[in-house]
Amino acid sequence: MTLLSEIDRRAPQTRYGLFDAYYDTIYKREANKLGGTAELLSRRREDIDAIHERIAVQLQCQEEITPGAEATMSRTAVREIAICRLEMEGNTRVVAERIAESIINAATERLVLLVPREVANIGFEVRSLQEYMCARAVASGDSTVMIERLRVARFSAHWRNVWLLSVGRIFATRDELRPAVIELVREMPSTAEQVLVSTGQQLAIELLHDGISLNSPKYRTQLLEHALMVFDYNPDSLRYEQNTRIFGEMASEDLKYRQRIVEVLKQRLDYRLAAVATAWGTVHAIRKDKSNALQSSLNQLWSKAQREEIENAILHSWVSHGYPIADSMLLRTTNVGSLGETLQSILPDSGELRQRICEALGDIGLVNVDHQDIILLAADPLARTIRYPRGAYEIDEVAEELAQMAMGLSAEYCGVRAYLANYAGRFLSRRPVAKNMLATFDWVGG
Repeated sequence: MTLLSEIDRRAPQTRYGLFDAYYDTIYKREANKLGGTAELLSRRREDIDAIHERIAVQLQCQEEITPGAEATMSRTAVREIAICRLEMEGNTRVVAERIAESIINAATERLVLLVPREVANIGFEVRSLQEYMCARAVASGDSTVMIERLRVARFSAHWRNVWLLSVGRIFATRDELRPAVIELVREMPSTAEQVLVSTGQQLAIELLHDGISLNSPKYRTQLLEHALMVFDYNPDSLRYEQNTRIFGEMASEDLKYRQRIVEVLKQRLDYRLAAVATAWGTVHAIRKDKSNALQSSLNQLWSKAQREEIENAILHSWVSHGYPIADSMLLRTTNVGSLGETLQSILPDSGELRQRICEALGDIGLVNVDHQDIILLAADPLARTIRYPRGAYEIDEVAEELAQMAMGLSAEYCGVRAYLANYAGRFLSRRPVAKNMLATFDWVGG
């Protein structure tokens, strides 16, 4: 930001725009210097861009496949990626090897997005720059393939930043693909666990926060409408404050956005219990955030009597029908109310699958309640241990079973349903996608 402010007083308004401006500024600064390296940077921009992007994709996939390992590759592997790119552009092997070495030196000694790691390895200096370069690769090439890459990675927590940056690049450079991206965000999932989890709505909320389509009210409105459907899902306490902050940003951006947010909240506060609980948690988060633009609209949302009625209904349902709840002390137990009995009664009969689900759920913890204000931080039971299944098949099997269990519960068990949906979403976000992502690039294995 300091570097960009020295050049232009107005910083880009989107996250992708910030990274792109930074990279372009660094590149031009080095390319405009004197000497052979600067001349190489000036003449080989397309090759150098492509090499950085390919390395970023490989490292992003490597991190998913081997969690916890530092994202690096050997200098030899980097050199082969560079040679592959140069040969695909028509250079002979001999020429490609000579240019590749010069490019690697320029990248690691002058651009320094890539830096030496350990003894003979190379990696990105900053993880965010790796994600930016990976996003450039994801949002490049054939339009059909680009949308498919976004579809492959949209539920993955590991790929979330890459996904958001990729959409930012598409909105900045490929106007004709904007409708397809919006449709992808709004696309109804087919599997049970995805129906329970508000991933599409959360993507819309994060895209709004990233400043996507700031100058295109049509797309902002479409994203907001989808984002507001988050109130139709089970409460998720982990996102109340984040979502509320972003809705507040939208409210301050345009009066019509404020009016629509308030309208939807009012509708949901007079709806079925799970939606009421989610809307109620959002309103509570607005009340806590004194700087939120929606503060001035709180008196439009409910009367004191309505508030007490909703709070009592939520509290009674969660206590009576098996949601872990306790005093403001963060106590923990393995059996609160009827939660333990309810889970035991709906677990599958299959021994192996039952064991995997029990291990995955871990220890059941309790949520916070402040009796003075009836604050229910509801959708995360503060489980101390989460044991994620290994492999796509096991993740799918466990998440699908949890979702089917949740969807089979009657309405009064919305607390248990929220508990199970929360875990199904966590498992879904860990589903490996690296193999499918790599398969979309024609240079892999070259």
